[in-house]
Amino acid sequence: MRIFLLMSEKKQKLSSLSRLALIGAAALAVAGCKEEARQAEPPRAVKTTVAQYSSPARVLRYSGVIRPRIESALGFRVSGKLMERLVNTGDRVEQGQVLARIDPVDLKLAEAAQQANVDAAKTRLAVAKSALERSKRLLASNFTSQAAYDSAKLEVDSAQGALEAAEAQLRQNANQVSYAELRANAAGVITAVNAEPGQVVSTGQAVVTMAETEEVEVAVAVPENELASIRVGAPATATLWADASVSAEGRIREIAGAADSATRTYAVRIGLPSPPPQMRLGMTAAVLLKTPAKPELKAPLTALAQIDGKPVLWIVDPATNTVAPREVTLGDLADDGVRVLSNLTEGEIIVSAGVQFLTPGQQVRIAAPSNPSIAERR
Repeated sequence: MRIFLLMSEKKQKLSSLSRLALIGAAALAVAGCKEEARQAEPPRAVKTTVAQYSSPARVLRYSGVIRPRIESALGFRVSGKLMERLVNTGDRVEQGQVLARIDPVDLKLAEAAQQANVDAAKTRLAVAKSALERSKRLLASNFTSQAAYDSAKLEVDSAQGALEAAEAQLRQNANQVSYAELRANAAGVITAVNAEPGQVVSTGQAVVTMAETEEVEVAVAVPENELASIRVGAPATATLWADASVSAEGRIREIAGAADSATRTYAVRIGLPSPPPQMRLGMTAAVLLKTPAKPELKAPLTALAQIDGKPVLWIVDPATNTVAPREVTLGDLADDGVRVLSNLTEGEIIVSAGVQFLTPGQQVRIAAPSNPSIAERR
């Protein structure tokens, strides 16, 4: 009986071992099938992009004031009593238009007096020439000396010089009479009035202030951190704050050499050669300045993945068409992706979609190759 029990136990142990062997063989067979299936899996199709430096234009926006490029304080070139002022603040004037007049009586009297001096100089010259002719005839007949003839000739030369000086002074007096009228030297608009009729004004004293309207400009204040990105001659666009449909193209005409002591900003002038009539002096305008940005590498947001909490990009090896993750340093977000600051080289191929299904060393197939650019390959 004991022998029978021992034989039964041995049979049960052999049966258990057989079952374990069968289970192990089945597991190995399944693992082998999975490995064969993985090896037989075709390369995964992925979308890619090529890392390439780009220099997109940055747009800077500032508020400014429309002002004239040339604004002059106009005054008489002679002194006198202001008789009439023909313009008021806000009036538009044309080139050569009379703006004001002073009393010309004293100026005309000075001109008349100088005219008398010119007439006297002409008479003196005529007498001197007649005396010279007589001396010349007498000298030919030996009735006068050479010294007397030379003295007569000198008198003619002196009278001729006096006449020329008197005529020059007469022209100056005539000019002063014309200076009694203050005229606009260009088309513009009167922005200020500084004198009233009855007032005695001195030479050069401002009577009116006129802004020329042939060319206007927009004055803006640029902070010092953006000064290096702008330059004289760069294009700009000015748009009215009151009416966004009114705009004008211009260029940076002037950049201040020193910052304002109060605001620590730099005054920048944008010239508008052909402003629309709706742009009036003193209006507020928005100015857009396009400036080149620093060359940078970008990656699409869909290309980003994380491994151990660190950002990575999947890089395609063009020789083997396999992928490998690479840790990178990211910068700020851009309109078309995120800036990559380090550990990425221009020309490298980045997987831009489907990164969550990739494993290191996996073979991939580019869906549709395109020219190398920062845009996605389709």
